This record gives sequence, C-alpha cells and structure tokens, in this order.
Amino acid sequence: MAFRSSNKSWSKTAQELYFNKFLPDYRSGRFVVTDGTFSNLEILNCLESETNSSHSLAKLLEKLLSNKKIDSLVVIGAGSGRLGTQIIKLFPQVDLYEVDKNSDVIKRLKNKNRKNTHRMPILGEACKLPLKNESVDVVLCYSVFRYIKNVQECLDEFTRVVRNGGKIIISEAKDTSTIERIKTHLKNQQIVFKTRIIPTIKLPHLTFFYYLVNQFDHDKTITQIISEEMSNSKISMEQAAFIFASYSLGSIYTIIWERNV
Repeated sequence: MAFRSSNKSWSKTAQELYFNKFLPDYRSGRFVVTDGTFSNLEILNCLESETNSSHSLAKLLEKLLSNKKIDSLVVIGAGSGRLGTQIIKLFPQVDLYEVDKNSDVIKRLKNKNRKNTHRMPILGEACKLPLKNESVDVVLCYSVFRYIKNVQECLDEFTRVVRNGGKIIISEAKDTSTIERIKTHLKNQQIVFKTRIIPTIKLPHLTFFYYLVNQFDHDKTITQIISEEMSNSKISMEQAAFIFASYSLGSIYTIIWERNV
C-alpha cells in the first residue's frame, strides 16, 4: 500500500533522538548499517517512495550546470538510487557513477539499471573513491557529510577525482555542524566557493531511519513513538520509522566550488 511521508516539523523528542542518541552512536561506531538492511523489502519500498528532496536537488543541479557540458558525474552515497534516477532524467547522456559502501545497495542498483549503460554503481567509500585522478566532471555529495569524521580527507579526495574546471557540490542540512566544518576547511585552503540554500523540504535521514528500525525492540523511547505512529496511521513499523525519519531539519545548504589548478 502506498503512503506519504509526513510534512510535520521535528518534535523535541525527534531532535533529541537524532542528536543525542543516533549521531553519537553512529560516529562512535556503536551503530553500523549492515548489508542485511537491504534484504528487508519494507525498507526498500520506503526508500523508493520519497523523491521530493532528490528532485529538488536535481533541478538545482540542472541550473548550476545549464551552461556547462558534462560527460560524467559521481554521486557519493547512492542509497536507494532515487537521486541517480532524477539526475538521469535531466542528463540522460551523462555517465553516472553511483558510489556506496554497502554491497547490497550496489548489487540492487546494478540489477535494476542493468539496461542503462550510463548508470555505473560502484562499491566504495567517500574518503577512498575507486576512481582515477581527474576522471569526472562533477562530484555530488548529498546528505552524507554529517556521517563523515574526516572532512578534510574527503574533500581532498573529491578534488583528486574531479577534472580541472569541474564542480564539487555538497548539500547538507544547515542544522548540523557539517556545513561550518566544510566552509572552514575551504577558507583555510583559500578555495573560493559559493553557497545556495534550498528552501525547507523533506530531507529523509536514511541512516537515522535504519537506526530506528534497528533499535525498535531495544529502546523504550523509540518503541513508544514508532508504535504510536503505527497505531494512528495503520501502517507497518518500517513505514512508521520512515515517516519519523522524514521530518525536515530545515533548509539545505549547497556548497559549490570549481576546481582550478
């Protein structure tokens, strides 16, 4: 049965769960997203149901690249592939590399898009990309940096793989400290960059979603809030967790700079 994500703002409970429990558990390594997550069909169905945020980012990308011919683009953190699908609709002839560290994600994307020779899912990590030096025109990293510990290492890696004159585009919710960490690094490196703001949209926190599903039977607070959503909306646990994780953190900052050497 189809369902829609909620348009509600984050409650105090949701914010506390995200910032005080989830992020510390994720960054410390106490919580790890396993490959087995993607064997859950309910989770896959949830991931594919949300396209609003990826469509907004793809349209922004179209504006940013309107006067620039590009042959290749890499998406860091492929996830469900919904962002890649939106990009391919706007840039059907571009070679799209979709990088993710989850092997099940890559297997699924390869299977679903096996007839599209322009989509190339690749197993790899943001800070160690399996791409050659100066091999792509655009690096796009959406809603991933908040989970990355070494900002400088990843930014250096993005610079390594993008061609001279190519663009690096990073989008992240403004409420996290990540944006300021990126800006500080760029300023220290004397890199000229611009920022754009996408107005408030649903930004599904996918890893937070996995966390809620994983902790449903282990954390009393999570059990309570997810159970209430299940009861009120008559939906599954996974669908309720996805709705909770889809509350918006607010506007999304997009940082853009062109590699010039």
